[in-house]
Amino acid sequence: MGNMLLVFALYFVIVIPLIWGLKFLYKIWWRPKRIEKQLKKQGIHGYPYRLLYGNIKEMMKLAKETKSSPLGSPHDAVPLANPFLHKLAIAYKKTFVVWHGTSPRVAIMDPKLIKEVLSNKNGDFPKNEISPLIRLFSTGLAVYEGQKWSKHRTDCQPCLSYGEIKANDACIFYFL
Repeated sequence: MGNMLLVFALYFVIVIPLIWGLKFLYKIWWRPKRIEKQLKKQGIHGYPYRLLYGNIKEMMKLAKETKSSPLGSPHDAVPLANPFLHKLAIAYKKTFVVWHGTSPRVAIMDPKLIKEVLSNKNGDFPKNEISPLIRLFSTGLAVYEGQKWSKHRTDCQPCLSYGEIKANDACIFYFL
């Protein structure tokens, strides 16, 4: 009886924290590094993964530098809006990866690929997870998926055509 109690105590003191520690290590280090290696094999480059924060520190540093520097041309708004993505777009051209914490975000600058992603009919490119609280209070095309998204998209299509917008632009500017 005493040996059995000792075995259970060792199990809860050593084995369970070890399993939790390995799962945590897998989630914050091994999985992101494996994804980074797979993306590099596919030709998608970017800044390397940093533990827990990803590229958030670099983003904040560049944003602070941009705000402190004098403004250039007012027509060149992209470097002011997101200097980090602008820097990566210049360095890696068409496709690159940005790390938000432990999850990678692939940025696409090629118009053909953008069109393919936006006209996703097979479900190959799922939307990001939305928290249940946000899903409770928001509805519309940004939240819907699958058949519900398709139905609402076809309902909105005639209203958002170029001809409809051009015909109603006088009304829109009148109210502004």
